Amino acid sequence: MNESDVAPDTIPIGTLKDQRRCGMRYLCHIKALYNKDQDNPQGHEETWNMARIVDVSTRGIALVLQRHIIPGTVLALEPLIPSWRPEWKIIAKIMNLRPGPKHSWRVGCEFVEPLSNGQLQVFLQNSQ
Repeated sequence: MNESDVAPDTIPIGTLKDQRRCGMRYLCHIKALYNKDQDNPQGHEETWNMARIVDVSTRGIALVLQRHIIPGTVLALEPLIPSWRPEWKIIAKIMNLRPGPKHSWRVGCEFVEPLSNGQLQVFLQNSQ
């Protein structure tokens, strides 16, 4: 294919390099609570909401939410896993959002601090 065959609205693969994932993602089904970042007083809400974690990697997480949340929003997450340690704080920034099943939203998030291998193992061992 030469350059004249490329549609004018096509983005060459080389320009998408920074937007690609670079880690292995693992499917999982874990319930979690989420809220706007607790360290951000302007974003603090008293109500925690339910989410379903559908995949995880050391650098990010995919959630299914019942609320529309604007990309760029920073969330605090608490997986509902008995072996999750309270001192393990998960802060993630919403990078993308798309409609999900049954009026839900599928949200792709990037962790502010990557998960440790131990934290990832806790997710994987508790996935249903």
